[in-house]
Amino acid sequence: MSHIFKNNTFAVVDLETTGTSRSDNNHIIQFGCAIVKNMEVVKTYSFMINPHREIPLSVQNLTGISNDDVANEKDFSYYAPKIIEILKDTVFVAHNVEFDFPFLNYELMQHGYESLTNKAIDTVELTKIAFPTLPSYKLSDLTSRLKIKHLNPHKADSDAYGTAVLLIDDIKRLEQLPQATLNTLSSLSHGLVRDTSWIFTEIADTLRKTKRPLPKEYMQVRNIILQKQTHNVASNGEDHKFPIENTAKRKLFKGKINYRKAQVELIDHIHDFVMNPNERAMLVESPNGTGKTFSYLFSYAYQLYSSRKLVISTPTKVLQDQILTREIPQMLKITHLDLTAEVVKASSHYLDLDGFVQSLFQSSPNKPTLVLQMQILV
Repeated sequence: MSHIFKNNTFAVVDLETTGTSRSDNNHIIQFGCAIVKNMEVVKTYSFMINPHREIPLSVQNLTGISNDDVANEKDFSYYAPKIIEILKDTVFVAHNVEFDFPFLNYELMQHGYESLTNKAIDTVELTKIAFPTLPSYKLSDLTSRLKIKHLNPHKADSDAYGTAVLLIDDIKRLEQLPQATLNTLSSLSHGLVRDTSWIFTEIADTLRKTKRPLPKEYMQVRNIILQKQTHNVASNGEDHKFPIENTAKRKLFKGKINYRKAQVELIDHIHDFVMNPNERAMLVESPNGTGKTFSYLFSYAYQLYSSRKLVISTPTKVLQDQILTREIPQMLKITHLDLTAEVVKASSHYLDLDGFVQSLFQSSPNKPTLVLQMQILV
């Protein structure tokens, strides 16, 4: 893989500026750039630039760049030809490209140069789609979560390097997706910012020429690739017989939980009820802390090897969590049964796949919806 962009040079740019609004007498105070060739960072640049105005305190706090740092530096007119040369014939990349690209072009035009016409890619959208389950897409959060080392967050050279490694991670991740997913992403991607769609179409079109079988853990339904569901079937429970004798129960409990006579009586009552097909219902009342939950789990567990399931309904989420994280693991540890437990969610927790597929072919949605659709596909 990763030969898809072998003929492309990416210039990953990060600017530090005196403020976010271009027209408000705001200027670039640092230009950082990392050059990526063949999916490797091959060179970095960092220019400190004199903006000929005060740097607001909030910007100094964020970037660590003070007025003294830039007072003796050259101004933008000196660096403009160098920047143009560095970016010549490259694909422009930034984390939030709609800030860096127009800001740089504004500065260039203010100094009498033509604005850049490079392809421009946004790593915010790219990363949201490549890694759809991350909790945050702030650059500092991404670099720590994806273990990208860069030394000075909010310094342009360090942020450019971090973004360059992020771009490489994004592309490698997208290259691993099944072809049908790439095809759909490619067709949806035209609504993304600037030329970000170009990454998706290049990967999809290039990999379409190679024969890639669908990995066995996936299945294709129409043009959607789904993860196959794994069904855990309990193994044969021949060795797992309910311990009728109290001595057998004592042996199982030893060193794990206290042997309590009242609890064992409850376990036996429930076992008798489960084993008697003529019994329709049983009502149990016992005080808090007597181990009711463990008692019924223990009694029922031995009956689950005949493809039966036990459904437990709880009145509160707290009790549900307690059963799942504490009671069931304890019961399995004591009984040595190889059973599994799952939380059953209401239908509102699930995606209607038919509705989702239809939504992909409707008129172009707004930007957040488009990105969400692409995230769900991945």
